[in-house]
Amino acid sequence: MAPFLGEAGVLVMGSHTYEWLLRQEDVLHSAELWQAWFGTRPVFVFTSRQLPAPHGADVRFCNGSVADHLSALEQAAGEKTIWVQGGGGDLAGP
Repeated sequence: MAPFLGEAGVLVMGSHTYEWLLRQEDVLHSAELWQAWFGTRPVFVFTSRQLPAPHGADVRFCNGSVADHLSALEQAAGEKTIWVQGGGGDLAGP
């Protein structure tokens, strides 16, 4: 995973994937795990709800479609790639 994540400048996920990550390892109470997994990369979470974020994590909550936020994603990624995970296929779909 490390080489793959090294190419990613920003991560995008749906709320269910994000909540699964929080629950699976109790990341809200072990923020160092978030840093170990994602480093300082911004993570955009698409949700219509208010969700907690691990202390010190650059989590940006978005509502709407990926297209609505594409310029912010591209700016956050810089010269690196945008990694889309989760979202039940809705995030990467048309």
